[in-house]
Amino acid sequence: MERVETLQAELLPRIAGARLHVLPGTGHLSPLEAPSALAAIIRQFVAELEHGVGLPSTPEQVPVAFDANFNAGDIDGVIGLFSDNATMRMADGESVATGIHELRRQFSALLAGDAHLHNKVRLSLVSEDVALVLLDWTLTRRLPDGRDIDERGTATQVMARGGDGSWKLRISNPLGTR
Repeated sequence: MERVETLQAELLPRIAGARLHVLPGTGHLSPLEAPSALAAIIRQFVAELEHGVGLPSTPEQVPVAFDANFNAGDIDGVIGLFSDNATMRMADGESVATGIHELRRQFSALLAGDAHLHNKVRLSLVSEDVALVLLDWTLTRRLPDGRDIDERGTATQVMARGGDGSWKLRISNPLGTR
């Protein structure tokens, strides 16, 4: 069994929207030992998800949420991870999308294809409400002839924490230093 501190440090940043609650006086059987307290926590969590409160609470959770939404084809979920005035250099290296409407247009075209994305955080530097996140990504796409191709890169991401405590992308550069 892992210590609470280990779970907080290692597990929570890897699960978008995750929360950790410790129920005092319970062990491995919290549904039997504290059913009312556990049910209340679950009800609160579900209510938060239904009202959009379950946004990433750490910069490391943003890429996890981005992958989940992208791979599910959820354009609203993807766009919801960007601040209203976000800017992104697109993977073609030529175009830059600024603002939610332009990002939606760019991602709609990308999500229309058969693509799968995986991001892995390499480094996260946080200074109060701003974070610089370096991540390695792999995008697998199916070509019209049926072949799959993998594209890889290292991205630089600038994120900002909003007044609600959630983190969103402010600047995204999937080509890193290129």
